[in-house]
Amino acid sequence: MDLKSKIDQIKNKLKTEADILSGKESKSKVFESVRQLTDQENGEQEWSKAQQRLFDVDRWSDVGGISTASFLLHDSMGNRVTRKIPQVGDKISIDLPGPLPLNWVEVVQIKEEPEKAEFIVCPTSDPTKTVDSDQDFSGEDLVGEDQVTDHFFTSDALSIFRVERKGKQLTATQIGLHEKINNSTEEAGNKALLNTLVAESGWLLFQPHQWQTLTDYVAGISQK
Repeated sequence: MDLKSKIDQIKNKLKTEADILSGKESKSKVFESVRQLTDQENGEQEWSKAQQRLFDVDRWSDVGGISTASFLLHDSMGNRVTRKIPQVGDKISIDLPGPLPLNWVEVVQIKEEPEKAEFIVCPTSDPTKTVDSDQDFSGEDLVGEDQVTDHFFTSDALSIFRVERKGKQLTATQIGLHEKINNSTEEAGNKALLNTLVAESGWLLFQPHQWQTLTDYVAGISQK
């Protein structure tokens, strides 16, 4: 590669990063853990345990210690539930380390197959908010609460949590698709700057630790 091509490549990369920061572009990331079962381990039992670890969202809060986020399962109205398998329409609150507001996602799809189990979530509004809209001092309507996505990514983002079995091998995966910072439209509410900071720190620090730790846990490589 000649010098001009290298310079153009750097410029394009910087432009892409600038577009990501401004909420114009998105990222996608994958974290994966693979566990090879030994001959002494019962494949059916380990597969059943892996599915339980995947779907029991409340237990995720115990994974990785106090430096990771806290996950709690709620029904569609925001009421706490303790079921071991989420339902479509359920909400999950995510309490990140530090004095930050809760982030919310909604369960939009669940699959349970003989060799694969997964569920998919996307950012959503806080279901516990009761105010539909506010007015500013001039009487103009502000953005309705149901239009605000209470997450540092926009509602287009998807997170796929999956575990698969192939013979004596278990593979746990977290896939983040279309992760665009929620900072450029009314969807951000009054948290555009905060969402930018949280998303950037998440890509650099939170995600690599949290999701790799989680996939290790789901696969059974680490129990906590």
